Amino acid sequence: WAAALATVRARGPEFERRAAGLSENDWYRLSRAAEIALDLEATGAPPAARQAPLLAGDRFDVRCCFLAPPDRAALFHAIDARCDAMLEAGLLDEVAALRTAGRLPAASTAARAIGYRQALDYLERRAAGDLEAGLEGYVDFVRAFRTASRNYASDQLKWYRRDAAFAVLPAGDAAALEALVDMDRASYEALLASDAQAAAHEGLRGDAKQMRTFASRPCAAEADPASHLTRAEAAVARVVATGGDA
Repeated sequence: WAAALATVRARGPEFERRAAGLSENDWYRLSRAAEIALDLEATGAPPAARQAPLLAGDRFDVRCCFLAPPDRAALFHAIDARCDAMLEAGLLDEVAALRTAGRLPAASTAARAIGYRQALDYLERRAAGDLEAGLEGYVDFVRAFRTASRNYASDQLKWYRRDAAFAVLPAGDAAALEALVDMDRASYEALLASDAQAAAHEGLRGDAKQMRTFASRPCAAEADPASHLTRAEAAVARVVATGGDA
């Protein structure tokens, strides 16, 4: 790590600043900084400066929309159910297999993805003996996975609320989506600037009181602990068998 960091730093003040901002063993960002430095030396310009705009000119009529959920609480319950379904489908075993095969190093982008990150933390704490076997620790892991997923959805709502380039449409309203596609460009631009769209964007804030009182339903493991814990123990055993090495 130290040698690779020194190589990036030696490329000049800009890369010295990039290196100073990296967390230790953040190999993904370090490798990206090295790629940019080497590309700059070879071509005299960073990659972004050589890329033509993807949608340059008047050849494209791009329409952007955000499909807004009509009920935030229902959305969050659906997200929780999706997390449970991913675990039912073998998320822990998948992560254990990737980790023990050396294909999911802790510093990788995939390892920081929602779901993988919580699964890795659970498996490695169990393998190291820092977390006891049993339903309580497993349910805590599931809750962390669900919470991270719901928080990401909340962030998406915030991003698109602030992005005036996106028309906000009700999710599931096929007629509204079809109308957006069929209208001429001037009508589309007028729609984006309309009071109705301003209100729709503001509506993405949701009901703050409802969200403060939102409560997740029990996860699937609480209704059927035996099968969930059996799968969890098999995934932990797989990590333990290889010493937890990436």
